[in-house]
Amino acid sequence: MEIIINKSSIETITNQVQNFLEKKDLSQITSHILLEAKDDILIVSATDYEIGLKIKTSNVSIKKEGKTTISGKKLLDIIKNLKNEDINISLDNEETIIKQNKIKFKLPFMIAKEFPKFPNKENKNILEIKNDIDISNILKVINTSIDNNNTKYEFNGALLRIENNTVSFISTDTKRLTISKIQEIESQELHNIIIPKKTINEIMKLFSKDINLFFDKTTIIIEKNNVFFYSKLINGSFPDVEKMVPKSFNFELKLVKDDFINSINIIRSVSEKMKIAFKENTIFFENIENLNIEAKTQLEVENDFNIFFSVDGNYILDFLYSIDEDIFIIKIIDENSPIELVSKNNKVVIMTVKEFN
Repeated sequence: MEIIINKSSIETITNQVQNFLEKKDLSQITSHILLEAKDDILIVSATDYEIGLKIKTSNVSIKKEGKTTISGKKLLDIIKNLKNEDINISLDNEETIIKQNKIKFKLPFMIAKEFPKFPNKENKNILEIKNDIDISNILKVINTSIDNNNTKYEFNGALLRIENNTVSFISTDTKRLTISKIQEIESQELHNIIIPKKTINEIMKLFSKDINLFFDKTTIIIEKNNVFFYSKLINGSFPDVEKMVPKSFNFELKLVKDDFINSINIIRSVSEKMKIAFKENTIFFENIENLNIEAKTQLEVENDFNIFFSVDGNYILDFLYSIDEDIFIIKIIDENSPIELVSKNNKVVIMTVKEFN
């Protein structure tokens, strides 16, 4: 194998695949990327068995077809220090050779045919997410309430539910529940799969609009243009979210997002947990931690009911920062029940907290 490729092209691709490499055990073939040169196309693949990425580029001159592996980290470290000119990468006996002008590196490779096979999309279910829906925006909404290290592994991912022509992405860390919905899809089948948080993060970076998502009980695949992405799914049972969502509320109010964010941030400068009181035409905010320090502010609104609750302000901010709309709706039952924030097809249910004496 021998190719000539510009530094910027191979650096961009090598950067993209870094999160898909095995980093703890560099003796594993999954710490390497696979380079395949054929039919005037270079294919770069990386996987740690749980998640994988394959990128194709035609911005390459192929002198000799073939394939080789090379340490993904070492390749990036080398490329970063080269000039923005063409790089020659070739395979010679027991080594992969990287050259640019008078600079030359020799690196060991692993047997290319032993590189893990990627799954294929045949015989998998398909979900079409059309061009008017941005998948990265949807996942941004639910991402903040995915747990990171919960002993119940299913909480470390988000549920993708397809039911009655509606797609829902759902996440919870037990203190809040976030739901983002896509309406009017062409599917009557019921599907529930749990997508890991790491996978959610990578999809947000790689894809936006007009994608086809292939899945079965164990694997999810997204393929668009020159990018092929796959991930293993979480095997488990997601909690019954219907039991976590209140059926009705006693109070409801439309609010300006930026004004509410500003008020939350003022109190949050001294306390994450705060009391929010709704009184006639005014919302009062005050801290309930750090009681040797007092923080208070208020927001004028059109309101005719009296109710208060205490809450972790971070949970409110996470949701409000993730939505694009300027207006949202807050729904309240009483001072001890969960509150709900709603914006179009997105909502979060947040548990209230007890005040500190």
